[in-house]
Amino acid sequence: MSPPNTTRLGMGSLLGMGSLLGMGSLGMWPLLVLGGLLVACGGGPERQDAEAYAAQMGPLLQENTELAVLFRNSAAAIKKSREGEDDAPGPPVSNMISNEVLPQAELLATSAAAIVPTTDALATAHEGLVEAWQTRHAGYSALAEAWTGGDISGLRGALDARLDHQRAEAAAFAEIDALLRAQGQVLELYPPGAGAR
Repeated sequence: MSPPNTTRLGMGSLLGMGSLLGMGSLGMWPLLVLGGLLVACGGGPERQDAEAYAAQMGPLLQENTELAVLFRNSAAAIKKSREGEDDAPGPPVSNMISNEVLPQAELLATSAAAIVPTTDALATAHEGLVEAWQTRHAGYSALAEAWTGGDISGLRGALDARLDHQRAEAAAFAEIDALLRAQGQVLELYPPGAGAR
């Protein structure tokens, strides 16, 4: 009895397929190399989405850091007022919050909402960040109202709500960071040189 006839399909066979297609014996080799390069260099949709997302979010993260500095300055002014080192609740601090912090927070929330990632995982993670930034804007608005109205319990509530916003923002950033790093992208949450006011 003779062994069954088996055919192995190796590189020689694949290269030989070029002759079947009228390309000569090495006709397929350049096509295979080119195809491999295109896949390796171009990446898939996740990589392209990660690159586009990082490019769009970079400027917003710069502004987010500047907003953190504005809020820190406002919080310091509030603390001074509460400790009697400054005037009681009233226009100077509420103007700082209303004229600087609130518009910046609203602009960031609106700008972030305009970014629409194309892959489901990144879109879901980004939605968490947008919600956190929208909540932050609402919290800053409540803070300004409480300060202007001299509502100390409202002020405490608004400052406590800030901790919830920070946790939601941190969770969204962690998820986004993991997705981007998996695609070779790094997004600096606190870019160098930002917030140097």
